Amino acid sequence: ESVEKRSIRNVLKLGWLLFFRDFQYRFRLTYFGYAWAFVRPCLMVVPLIIIGRQFNFGKNVTAGVSYEAFAFVGLMFWQIFWDSVVFPQWMMRRTRRIIKTVELPPSAILIAGCFYVLFNLSTYMVLIVIVLLLFKAAVSWTILLTMLSIPVIMISGLSLGIFIAPITLVYLDIRYGLP
Repeated sequence: ESVEKRSIRNVLKLGWLLFFRDFQYRFRLTYFGYAWAFVRPCLMVVPLIIIGRQFNFGKNVTAGVSYEAFAFVGLMFWQIFWDSVVFPQWMMRRTRRIIKTVELPPSAILIAGCFYVLFNLSTYMVLIVIVLLLFKAAVSWTILLTMLSIPVIMISGLSLGIFIAPITLVYLDIRYGLP
């Protein structure tokens, strides 16, 4: 086995360990624990649905999809992109003290951010399926095209996020101004 393959495997393993350590720490002190991974996206869409209903956006939705399902799926796709932009720089900021004390390859930290994006993606996909089933949305062939857009959304967000991540270590303005 080549040195490059071992090096890539070590960076992936280190990225996984950083993600898992941070993931456990993130939910350890909460009352609901890991349920927050599912509750947070559901709570995010509530204001969108309430406000959208006030402006009768729901009457313009077609193809057998209720406004609630339409709004939820749209917000989850936006959240996939947003997580892809934010989590690499978020992991970089959270592990900056580790970088100072232990010699880590920066790519491992960025990979840990990518693992966060993949975890959130799996959570969002489960929630999307549940919402589509709950609201009895008609499933058409276009859903396959929609699913093909997910890797493109993630890659474009990660490209931007990985570019921004090292800059946020120096300039906090980017971190605060990005949202």
